[in-house]
Amino acid sequence: MRNIVTLGLAVGLAATTFGQNTNHPPSGMQTPGGQQTSPSPVTGSESPGTGQTDQALAALDAKGKQAALSGDTTFLEENLASDFVRIGPDGEMLSRDKMISNRKSGVTKYTSIDEHDRKIQMFGNTAVVTAIADVKGTSNGQALSGTYRSSRVWVNQNGAWRQVLFTSTHVNTPTTARLEAK
Repeated sequence: MRNIVTLGLAVGLAATTFGQNTNHPPSGMQTPGGQQTSPSPVTGSESPGTGQTDQALAALDAKGKQAALSGDTTFLEENLASDFVRIGPDGEMLSRDKMISNRKSGVTKYTSIDEHDRKIQMFGNTAVVTAIADVKGTSNGQALSGTYRSSRVWVNQNGAWRQVLFTSTHVNTPTTARLEAK
């Protein structure tokens, strides 16, 4: 059941965040001319997305969430890389084709996906998006709900952002209770 939730999250949250920095190699790497790039002052080698990149990723997130809630596969077909991999909370791996097939089957249906605490980190033409999502719906006719921490990796391929990886981990304690306990 958690696998199916993860699948839905991958689609619903797949429209994540991505940054576009195709003119410069990632920090700490060599340019074609042999020069060493400097790490970003943010946290070492990663940098936050630009306003434009953040907006593009937020738009993808919104479309992905809407697609997950409506059971539409178009978002997956258009935005998952051909070699996309999804790793669920139980370690199960799904390919792009299996993600699309699972969405089409309607086995899992979402009534709400509330994503928060999103963070975008840029590494050249690659973006890593992390977030927490509270999910409600049904899987195989049984109620499902829970809080999941997700990571999505987006790569700019020929000017278009494609999601190459989605992972999720079930958060055993609701986020709010955990934060209040600290």
